[in-house]
Amino acid sequence: QNVENVELGGRYIDLVRYNVDGSTDYLEVGEMLQNGMPEARERVKLADEIPALRKSDTVTFVDKMDTSRRITYRRGDDVEAKFLDNR
Repeated sequence: QNVENVELGGRYIDLVRYNVDGSTDYLEVGEMLQNGMPEARERVKLADEIPALRKSDTVTFVDKMDTSRRITYRRGDDVEAKFLDNR
């Protein structure tokens, strides 16, 4: 569901999917660097969102220029240490 009124960690998410098991999948779309890491301003946003995830929730970052480039984060992940090659 395309939203921008759902808050996660004080930030607004681009898309959200509520799952039958009670978990939620959040999606952020933005610019990804050549090295497979979200650009700095996106990492700042993700760093606020990741700690707000519940146990089974995820937040996936999608490169707006190539939607096949995705990184999924779970609670406890370090946004500065996770990029395409080590997802």
